[in-house]
Amino acid sequence: MLTTIFTATYKGEHLLPKLFESLMRQTNKNFEWVLVNDGSPDNTDDVVKEMQEKANFPLHYYKKNNGGKTTAINLGIQFARGELWLIVDHDDFLSDDAIEVINRYYPKIKDDETICAVTFLRHRLDGKPIGTQNNPDNLISDFHSYRTVLNIVGDRAEVVKTDYFRKYCPIPTFENENNCFDGYIWMMLAKEYKTLFIANEKPVYYCEYLPTGRSTKTYNTPLGDMYLHNLFASMKQTNIRKKFLEYGRYWRYFFLAKNISFREAYKNISHKWGIIALPLGVLAFCLKKKTTGENE
Repeated sequence: MLTTIFTATYKGEHLLPKLFESLMRQTNKNFEWVLVNDGSPDNTDDVVKEMQEKANFPLHYYKKNNGGKTTAINLGIQFARGELWLIVDHDDFLSDDAIEVINRYYPKIKDDETICAVTFLRHRLDGKPIGTQNNPDNLISDFHSYRTVLNIVGDRAEVVKTDYFRKYCPIPTFENENNCFDGYIWMMLAKEYKTLFIANEKPVYYCEYLPTGRSTKTYNTPLGDMYLHNLFASMKQTNIRKKFLEYGRYWRYFFLAKNISFREAYKNISHKWGIIALPLGVLAFCLKKKTTGENE
């Protein structure tokens, strides 16, 4: 059983070697690494060439024009040959036995068509888990309920059945917006499938949140944000109060968007009663503009 490890990189020439070395040390080599260069202006090509010469596993390298992580995912999934798909950011790395641990848990879900993934905690370099862990034991839930009902926060390492992930690709993209909208995938999977969440396993995925990392940046992506908040509100797992708040956010980003009409925004909304959250969106837009002083 092959696992595809996917990484999108941009200006990652100094970051990729650490991830590469963790892959070289894997105790189980039944995986491939699909690496997509999202138009990096640095020496990533040379770094990858050296890694390909040393690699003791299949390393498939692709280049594209800069378009953001979403477009890199949309490209990479086309070349995935593995039965499982794991996204690893270029500034993160895996434990030496990560693939071995994945292979130990995968048989528990392999033949269950209602379960799409096995999901692990991510850990900081000091071994502390990212975010909260409200479940003391392994549990089966969906990606959306895990967040909205159990109120669990923090990045996770989602090992997804590749065919299930591919089912919802390409991830929607929006002109002149290059943030990553992979939240779309997790919500779409949650509409139909469950996930096995692992609670008390030793670290397999290590995160180092860098000052220049994607999680620290602010993106001007109003159309994408409208899309995600609308999708969030449409989910059956989202209660009425949260739906109302999500529609408020939907309308807030509508006022930030420059290329969508009110008629189109109203047409796209998942529940027409979401129009009643329009005043909330106006208020949020005005407060944001006042507190930031931005010319939005």
